[in-house]
Amino acid sequence: AGSAEDRFRASYDSAAALGYLALLVADSAEALRWFAALPDSACVRCYVDRLTRARLLAAAGRDSEAMPDLEERLVPYLTPFEVVFAIERAKGAARLGRREDAEKAWTFARRAWGDAAHSRPGRSEYGAW
Repeated sequence: AGSAEDRFRASYDSAAALGYLALLVADSAEALRWFAALPDSACVRCYVDRLTRARLLAAAGRDSEAMPDLEERLVPYLTPFEVVFAIERAKGAARLGRREDAEKAWTFARRAWGDAAHSRPGRSEYGAW
């Protein structure tokens, strides 16, 4: 049977899996239903699930509902996901007319990729990013 915490996490994982299955068969409305029901407290590091939820909300024209997921601070250090979140956050902020927030997010993404390009060994053979 497992602990209550194990059952709660299993419930989260099952709902997320059903959301991804809905995406697999191109049913974004059903996928959004599953992802919207996911409690953030069940998996604080399930960033991909929250990014997927935010993208589904944005695709449904519900940018203001997507922004809390996109504005979340992921971890105390930079991860590749944080750059993807910044890009989605910039697009959502732009659609909502929040120009300053959009520019801040775009600047973050440009700087992250710019720093990566300059620190990458052999960058000259690949060209600029």
